[in-house]
Amino acid sequence: MSVNVTKQRLNISVADLVLTLDARNTEIHLKLPDSCHYPFLVDHTAEVSHTSAVSESLLIKVDNVTTLSLLPKDHLISQNSFFSVYCSPGGDLTIFAERESLPFLLNINPNFSSGTIEGRFLKNGVKDIYPLQSMGIVLYANWLAQFGDLILHAAGIAVNGKGFAFIGPSGAGKSTLMKHVLSQNSGIVLGEDQVVLRFIHDRFWIYGTPWHERPEMCDPVSVPLERLFFLDRNQRQVTLKISAIAGVQRLLQTAFIPFYRADRIPLILDQLAKLSEHVPFYSLAYCLGTDILSIILNTQAT
Repeated sequence: MSVNVTKQRLNISVADLVLTLDARNTEIHLKLPDSCHYPFLVDHTAEVSHTSAVSESLLIKVDNVTTLSLLPKDHLISQNSFFSVYCSPGGDLTIFAERESLPFLLNINPNFSSGTIEGRFLKNGVKDIYPLQSMGIVLYANWLAQFGDLILHAAGIAVNGKGFAFIGPSGAGKSTLMKHVLSQNSGIVLGEDQVVLRFIHDRFWIYGTPWHERPEMCDPVSVPLERLFFLDRNQRQVTLKISAIAGVQRLLQTAFIPFYRADRIPLILDQLAKLSEHVPFYSLAYCLGTDILSIILNTQAT
């Protein structure tokens, strides 16, 4: 279901990073892809202040073109079946979404304060679009990497001002656990499949994200991260503390980390090492029908 919000300028805030898409001076109208994005809209009439330092606001001009710019093939740093990433010697980043029904180029300057999206968006006569529908996570993963922060492949909840994250692959029970929280009306679901992890003011915080299928399973709230659980479907009900090394290894295997950004990886690794010192890691297995929330809240943090 698409939300009936169509503007030529949209401000979307995820994890205190405000993305402004600006299609003014074009025939394009920007339409949110689904209702999950609506809570993440911020004042879409006011101008957002954009700074020239490593910024917490990013202004991207959206433009319709007849021909895409030529790509510097010698600057290719990563390629998969969905997109290619190029990085110039000066640090400009270009992401080519070549598998989209309407391929486009996303260009971002080195400090992530401004950029452009160019595509043949009006090719089929459709003026209402959202160019980042499948690329929002890719953009934010790269933006967060500027700070050493990252997107976790995890569910997250906020209970009494404290955050709890639950990491596991598809089928591990993240959505089931979130449904339980909703049915008990005992917490806020930040996300069923992705949450953002940031280190701000000497604390780790988790933030809700909009990249989900159900609007009731995402919220823009942020809370300090109290504990981090790795879901285990192969064990009977148990909560076991695991070592810092084991926890960091699992995070490296599951988080949305742009490993092609070699200059950012040391900062991300330092952040994960710091996380292991600040937040306890647990392995969690549970049986359906149990009051799992009580078990989570009563797990000792030390």
